[in-house]
Amino acid sequence: GWAERGEPVRIELSILSDPAGVAKLSGRGYRLHGFENVLACPVSAAAQPAAPAPEIAIETVKDDTFEEWFTLAIDAFSNMDGSGSAADAELPREELERLFREAMGPQSVEGLTRYIARLDGHGAGEAALHVDEGVALLAGSGTVPHLRGRGVQKALVARRLEDARRAGCDLAVVVTAPGTRSQENVMR
Repeated sequence: GWAERGEPVRIELSILSDPAGVAKLSGRGYRLHGFENVLACPVSAAAQPAAPAPEIAIETVKDDTFEEWFTLAIDAFSNMDGSGSAADAELPREELERLFREAMGPQSVEGLTRYIARLDGHGAGEAALHVDEGVALLAGSGTVPHLRGRGVQKALVARRLEDARRAGCDLAVVVTAPGTRSQENVMR
């Protein structure tokens, strides 16, 4: 079980929950750890972003590029940009690698597409898209630190929304920490 792995009990609670439930949890020793925003919009209503800058190319990950995708993801998530309200403290690199391999590895989830963004031919960022029953989850998106602010995330969002449209999705969903640059990117 979870106790054997040293994993604490976590509860995700909607902001629409009855405040009495929050008080009851506090009374039992639970404490607020952080916030996350779940943002959603109909795929048909999502803005059609302008084409990415010509120096940014997006490709889907195949078996021979998975390790490059994995390295980009670990580099991006090991070096958060410090914006907004992050719920979790930065994990040690080894733990982050284990979690990413379990959750996003080649054998992890059916319906998951991984992407690499290349800036002038070099790996600059990565992302994933999970499609299930008409819902597109835009997930695991990051840019390597030295290439941030160059439109990589914008290009990854645009590509995933286009792929969600092609897959016939009705709804696009993304989870972000409040006040982050990631939230700003997806809200645009």
